[in-house]
Amino acid sequence: MEIKYYEFLNGVRTDPDNEHILYFDINMIDIPLPEGECENFIEYFNPALEKYLEHYKNFSQIQIIYNHPFECNMMLINGLWWYEEAHKQLNRYNIPINKATYCTGNYKVFQNYNKWHTKNCPEQPKMNLKVIMQMLWCYAPNVFNDGREQFDFNYCDIDADRPLGYAYNSLNRVARRHRMETYKQLFDRNLLQEGLCSFNEVRSAGIKGELTQKHLDNLPVILDKPEGRTAQEWIYNSINAHQYHPEVTEHNNFYAPILENSLFSLVTETSFGIPDIGTDIIGKENWIEYFDEGFITEKTFRTLANGHPCVWVGAPGLTKVLQRIGFKTFNEYWDESYDKITDPMDRMNAVIDLVEQLCKLSQSERKELYENMKPVLKHNQELILNMQELPSLDWTDYHEYLKYNL
Repeated sequence: MEIKYYEFLNGVRTDPDNEHILYFDINMIDIPLPEGECENFIEYFNPALEKYLEHYKNFSQIQIIYNHPFECNMMLINGLWWYEEAHKQLNRYNIPINKATYCTGNYKVFQNYNKWHTKNCPEQPKMNLKVIMQMLWCYAPNVFNDGREQFDFNYCDIDADRPLGYAYNSLNRVARRHRMETYKQLFDRNLLQEGLCSFNEVRSAGIKGELTQKHLDNLPVILDKPEGRTAQEWIYNSINAHQYHPEVTEHNNFYAPILENSLFSLVTETSFGIPDIGTDIIGKENWIEYFDEGFITEKTFRTLANGHPCVWVGAPGLTKVLQRIGFKTFNEYWDESYDKITDPMDRMNAVIDLVEQLCKLSQSERKELYENMKPVLKHNQELILNMQELPSLDWTDYHEYLKYNL
């Protein structure tokens, strides 16, 4: 039975196989959802619940999915975690809490929600939590091609003779604070020339404060886009055209020459475990209580699909999450202990120390190391090529693994 009466409300849909499963697609509604304080987007979904009740007379079969898998960002309503409003909504309609699931891209959600729940409503059941690696969807061919015209993904050949003329590459668009801090550190240590870098957008603030005029005078650094095209337009209409334009039936691997000419990718992930909205939130005593993010995006999955090693500028625990969902990281070949460091500047310093160490390798040493890494690189590429569904994490993963490793 196809439900029609939700069509009036953007961001609400039913499961195609079960009309009682309601998806509340948080990022598809008409309410701005900035990082930090948001409007009360939970109340936006009340009309859908009223319509459901009108039709079915009770909520005995309902399941609610608060769906936000493409994002990990901190969302507060009236200065409190949005969970507060979700629990209020469920209680108002007498819907059991465990009939609701929060789907997110934030692999830190288990600790975060546990902390909130213990403090605010320990006597109530918990919502189900599911962390979905949604940003992998357009790089895993069997997942992406489901229901559409089939085409191949021309990822790099791991066995090809790679020149490895540079130690690393680092490709950056959105000028987040941790990316600007990465640029600053690479600049200050004279490491920019050792890699293939791009910083296509400019922001004056790093993690520790403002960049100097000397830093800013060197920006932007253009590498991975043609002259005369914005980085955003180049990504949407060329680099990832297959993702955004359904009529595109080919995958152009524009990154291949950069990847094949560098030993590893310095991946500056979307989340670094600090707010990107500035010092106004960091200055508050309890900011860390509300901000605990970890997010694995296409920046990582695209690189692994191309058979390339990674060093991550990301939130703590990223390598452990990748290992949990089946990938192999690179702790056999260099020190990944930076991933355990919680202090953001200490973690950044440890990452750049590692980059500096790897930059000292000669071209012949880079090629020898790459040869040794091939089994790991092939494992990661084949995992993505053969993947039938997106990896995810739930409460079982938390209790068995994450709470001991994050």
